[in-house]
Amino acid sequence: GQELSGIFNANAGTYDTYGGNFLINYQDGFKLNFGLDYNQRYFPGDQTQNNIYYLDNGTSTINSSGEIERGRKSFEGRAGIEFSLSDIDILNFAFRGGKRNGGMTSNQNYNQYSTIDSVNLNYDGVSDRTREGTYFILNSNYTRTFHSPSHQLLAEIVFSKQNSDEFTTTSEIQDDVQFSGRKTTESGPSTDFRGKIDYTLPINDMSKFEAGYQGELELSDE
Repeated sequence: GQELSGIFNANAGTYDTYGGNFLINYQDGFKLNFGLDYNQRYFPGDQTQNNIYYLDNGTSTINSSGEIERGRKSFEGRAGIEFSLSDIDILNFAFRGGKRNGGMTSNQNYNQYSTIDSVNLNYDGVSDRTREGTYFILNSNYTRTFHSPSHQLLAEIVFSKQNSDEFTTTSEIQDDVQFSGRKTTESGPSTDFRGKIDYTLPINDMSKFEAGYQGELELSDE
């Protein structure tokens, strides 16, 4: 007969942190599920560093203190369907995909001095790092269960693709004038295809026979 069920969750916290998800299941001779998930998390804080570098003729010291914030957002959708082809044959198809991004920003005050130079340097440092990307995964598996639950033939195919980009910007500023900085960009699309087949045959309560094969092809520009 027909069956419909679902579940919903929500959460919230400090620093603009919240999220939620739901999952719906439907059954009518086959099984169908669909769900969505969203989460946002931020982690602000303070950061202090003290670095001492030992040189041939003295030391160099760089002290810094300031604020830092890390965060991430993620959104994902998923769906699946299952068919009972017979009493012993089950076929599944599933999809999962989404988008996620995260990063870190920091604002630091630096004090730099050394034992071999009387100049005491004070400046501000700003850093911004962002990583974002999209992905999806398609998979299908077939299961045949023979005379016992442990006697099975399993075949699975998985195809996945993701694309991610990372941006980093740093700046050093003194008296409202930027005297140093760097900007970098990385891009990393990748495609993955996997397949496997496994056969399990119980011989007795203490032993079983297993055979299988699996292969994987991965293409990446990262």
